[in-house]
Amino acid sequence: MKKWPSIALVCTVLLSGCAHFYQDARLGVEGFNPAVVRQPQPRLPNIFVVENRYLVVDQEPIRITKRDVGQDGRVTISWALPAGTPYVFTEKGIGIAPGPNKERDTPVDLKCSVQGAPRKVFECSYRPSTGRSVFKYTIMAQNRENPRDPVEPLDPYIVNDL
Repeated sequence: MKKWPSIALVCTVLLSGCAHFYQDARLGVEGFNPAVVRQPQPRLPNIFVVENRYLVVDQEPIRITKRDVGQDGRVTISWALPAGTPYVFTEKGIGIAPGPNKERDTPVDLKCSVQGAPRKVFECSYRPSTGRSVFKYTIMAQNRENPRDPVEPLDPYIVNDL
């Protein structure tokens, strides 16, 4: 019987830690709490589906710098849709198009594909050219449970600053 007060105390401490962990990211008019909000990672953008219809990327544009270039000289960007939802990438998933200056703003040796059976992650890799270049890309997703419910494509940008 004497164990119950100790167990209750441990549970209270653990649960109070969870309450602190799930605190609101906004601090009123003071801005947001950087300890709670994940800093954008240019090679790992997340895509949210708002109102079951609209795609929103957690960073726009995606800015690629020298630190994002791998040892093989390639940049790999891996977009992810939320787990536990019916939304998946279409077969084309991410379509990258040349930017305003087609000679400079065309990705070299572009390779794109959906990753794994859940179809929640889509990767593209390319060899960036030096200097500044801009690519427009299109995100295409669908509701796996109801493919007739349209998810509107989104056309954000990738900016290479190398």
